[in-house]
Amino acid sequence: MITPFNPSVIARAIEVVRRSNADTVLLALLTPPSRGRRPSYNTTAFLVGSILAVQWKGSLVIRDIHRVLTERLPVDMQRELGVRTLDVHGHERLTTEKDLYAITEAVGKYLEYGAGSAPDLEDDDREQRRAALLDLLHSLLAVTLPASPSTSRAIDGTGIWSYGKAPRSAPKDLLQRDANGEPLHPDGGEDAPQVAEAVIDEGDSAAPAAAKRSSDPDARYGVKTRKDGKRETYWGYELHALVRAPDNPGQDGFIPLFETFEVTPAGMDIVNPSLGLLDRARAMGNTVTDLLADRHYSYKAEDRWYFQLLERDIRQHVDMHPNDQGFRDYNGMKLAAGWMHCPCTPDRLGRIDGPSPNADAGIKKEFAELIDERQQYSMRRVARLGQSSGARWECPALDGRVGCPLREGTVEVAQLHDLPVIVEPPDRSGAPACCTQRTVTTGRDAQPQVEQEHYWGSRKWKKRYNARTYVEGAFGNMKNPTTENVERGFFQITGLAKVNFMVGIALVAHNLRMLRGNTDLLAAGDGDLLLQEDADCHGFMFLSAEEEAMILEMRARPAATAAA
Repeated sequence: MITPFNPSVIARAIEVVRRSNADTVLLALLTPPSRGRRPSYNTTAFLVGSILAVQWKGSLVIRDIHRVLTERLPVDMQRELGVRTLDVHGHERLTTEKDLYAITEAVGKYLEYGAGSAPDLEDDDREQRRAALLDLLHSLLAVTLPASPSTSRAIDGTGIWSYGKAPRSAPKDLLQRDANGEPLHPDGGEDAPQVAEAVIDEGDSAAPAAAKRSSDPDARYGVKTRKDGKRETYWGYELHALVRAPDNPGQDGFIPLFETFEVTPAGMDIVNPSLGLLDRARAMGNTVTDLLADRHYSYKAEDRWYFQLLERDIRQHVDMHPNDQGFRDYNGMKLAAGWMHCPCTPDRLGRIDGPSPNADAGIKKEFAELIDERQQYSMRRVARLGQSSGARWECPALDGRVGCPLREGTVEVAQLHDLPVIVEPPDRSGAPACCTQRTVTTGRDAQPQVEQEHYWGSRKWKKRYNARTYVEGAFGNMKNPTTENVERGFFQITGLAKVNFMVGIALVAHNLRMLRGNTDLLAAGDGDLLLQEDADCHGFMFLSAEEEAMILEMRARPAATAAA
């Protein structure tokens, strides 16, 4: 026996579709421009049923969407949504699974833009379809997004298994790379950044060849980290997402909601989709000032990533790649981890590798102590890197963190406060400008890809960077079998457009669930249907045909009276 939904649950799903106007837009997108008989797709019922199917069973299999619409909705609601209709002879017709399949097939026919599924599309047509589909899905997602109290966002990607059959084996070198697609043992050479980015790119001939041997021509091989921390290859897609993060721990009114997203084939370059997420978030009216990202993003070439953020007036908070460790000379100063240091900083402090998440307390404590020690020699940043200028720095002795004979009076102060003292400073006649001038300015080439507000590894950095876990938590929450259950089998279709469609619906359901769990944080809850408490429901009764007819007649009376 199947229990119907609480009426409030149904009303919220209908409200999301109504406010977004997504059903009307979808029908227009699936209507061919040629003359003739117009399609009769019930896009309203399809979208409502899809949202409810995720909430009910963590599934977007057509059979489950059909069961929701025909078995879990009250009969009068089925008629209101057009699931039950009368033909010209007065006979009742019930929406079939074939009717719903027709909609997904039409999505593939009129909106598919994947290079494998729609290889003959012109570039302009491909981009037009992609934009139309993402606009549609974000119109649904926007309904679930109340005004955000924070302007910080966390960005990341996660693997989505294809439902299609994978080729026989993954490329041999994939497991030689970490979960971000970067070499496990980078050599630190000049070519390292380019090598790290070239996992499987658009021009990689091996990827399309593999796709042709699969039942999902848009899927690709990628690398992901399992729950036990071990790496594995997977065949499918990558979900790129921007998730709301707090500006500070415990921020009032904060809810970790998915704000923007895009699904791409696995192993593709992340830069364009990621910048697209930021631009879309702003286009939707959201303010983004700070971005939290892992080393996969900070390791991109600065003109492709960091300077793009700078143009958007977005500050990044990022982790460090091993290749960005170690001292490098910059006009006599020692550059490490995106920060300038005194020329006399001990060489042993040049490389301080971050501990793994599972490292024991002793290793983490040692790391923190080394960072604290090196930070004493770090120069004070007077002005950050700008769009047309470099950063400006001041000697740490002038900032009261070390003593140096080249800076009058600082040695005595350092000895009084038990601070480091520079024993062998450079000869004044040949000393770098940082030792003789009040401040120095560096160019835009001073490791800008890891430039950030706080000193990497410091307590302030950890406190700020820890908010990146909200995107990881959102992914885990979405994939949990007891919630949206976005794992292999969640949908049983292939193709880039249809996978984006199904994942987008899952994110809408996720956000609705998160809102329901945080209504006490939202002042708007009193007047917003999406945030109100469920109506009282005292159970359901399965009716005979005669009882159903009687109740429907009773419900029709108030409407008839009002019309009179």
